[in-house]
Amino acid sequence: MIRKIALSLLTLTLITTTAIAAATNVRGRVVGADGATPYPSVSVTLLTDDTRGPTVYTDRQGMFRIDGVAPGSYSLQVTTPRTTKTFKVTAQAREFTDIAPVSVP
Repeated sequence: MIRKIALSLLTLTLITTTAIAAATNVRGRVVGADGATPYPSVSVTLLTDDTRGPTVYTDRQGMFRIDGVAPGSYSLQVTTPRTTKTFKVTAQAREFTDIAPVSVP
């Protein structure tokens, strides 16, 4: 009986660890056209070819983070009051996928 419980717990732990390892957190920074000035309160949306993913907003430093992203290729849509720009990103199979600063007008 104890052996069955231990085996069940081990199996559950392996399944949970695999599910967690399969996702990444995409993070980056949105800056102004000068390439340095942070752009706060900008909408950042992760898109696949056929669906619209989660939308987050940048903080005061222009930083954003989208959690629980499956590894793969995506489009990152950045919407400011003046424009919308789309960038290609590739989410890696690791804890964080850092992307280069995104410059918008």
